[in-house]
Amino acid sequence: MNRLQFFVKRQLSCFDTGVNNPGTHDSVVDFSGDPCTYYREHTIYEPDKVVVSACIVDVPSVSPSEPPEGVRYYFCASGYYTKNRNRDYCVIYSSWRNVKNYCHWTLTELSYILFALDSDAHNIVIPDNLLNADEHFHREWWSFLRQLYKHKNILPLSEFDKSIKGIVPVNHDTSNMKGLTGQCEYRYYHHARATPYCLSRLFDFVDAFNGVHDLNVPRFYIHRRKKDYWLMKKRFRGCFLVWGLKVLCLEDLSVSQQVNLFNNADCVIGTHGAGLANLVFSRSSAHIIEIVDREIEIMDRESVYPCWQDGKVIPGVSATRTYFHMIAFMRGMHYMCLESKNYSVDLRALELKVSSCLSSVGSGEI
Repeated sequence: MNRLQFFVKRQLSCFDTGVNNPGTHDSVVDFSGDPCTYYREHTIYEPDKVVVSACIVDVPSVSPSEPPEGVRYYFCASGYYTKNRNRDYCVIYSSWRNVKNYCHWTLTELSYILFALDSDAHNIVIPDNLLNADEHFHREWWSFLRQLYKHKNILPLSEFDKSIKGIVPVNHDTSNMKGLTGQCEYRYYHHARATPYCLSRLFDFVDAFNGVHDLNVPRFYIHRRKKDYWLMKKRFRGCFLVWGLKVLCLEDLSVSQQVNLFNNADCVIGTHGAGLANLVFSRSSAHIIEIVDREIEIMDRESVYPCWQDGKVIPGVSATRTYFHMIAFMRGMHYMCLESKNYSVDLRALELKVSSCLSSVGSGEI
């Protein structure tokens, strides 16, 4: 049993049992209530063929986006809706809006695609915008998946006979729950988060990329070339080199190299951004430092914002960006968060966290 399987099993499966988990929860959660999640076209599908059981995950507070008591995540069961359905077909009926976003692709789209391909159905129906997505990471994943699942017949949704009701993969990566987490509706915390299925299934692919030449970079900082808003940029990046870390731009690496890089890393430092979605491929022994900026004075830049304080959510600007702490926690990694202000970071505070990280992985202090 791996770390994720153990973690999920020790959580309360109150959706299944209707009983409490001593020491973790103080009330029974009703499976028929708000925690039920929407499938993408806003039709509720509860799987009758369960792959991953329902669970509740309590993530303690670390990021400014998380209230002091932390965030409780409700995951309904993941699996397939098969009742009165043609089991020769598995159909994904829609996708998210931002297919080009590496984080959304990795944590949501790819999970649904794998769910469909792993089904017993021979015919796999995929939305056209997913099949035709043309970023380099899309092309690499599709090349890999078509080879791995060459026995499957992959069809575009536009050519699919809609009168055929195929089975439906259900991953529950979004929610319609409007109950409050602090002053913010829970659904904003749940939206597009990695599910237990996502974390378990994607980690399975690590071995498939083991043939890639190891970059031999166990400790690194992720440089975001297109969104490098930091003040004193050269000094900021230069600090990591002085501290013995590599500065890498993930846009220069293939998906295979990124999977290999993160799986062999023992210290990863990065500003909040899509590249940290690769934490799904990291080992539980990895140490993570995420730098987050919570100011929204510059409105065209993303920020990690304490929505729990005022309930304010501005899509694309200020939101409950807890994706990566959640991944690190559920995978059992060592996670630290450093808050910056208006893209200016306290270098002494950063140095202390990096020193602690390096000491923990046996590289000595700075």
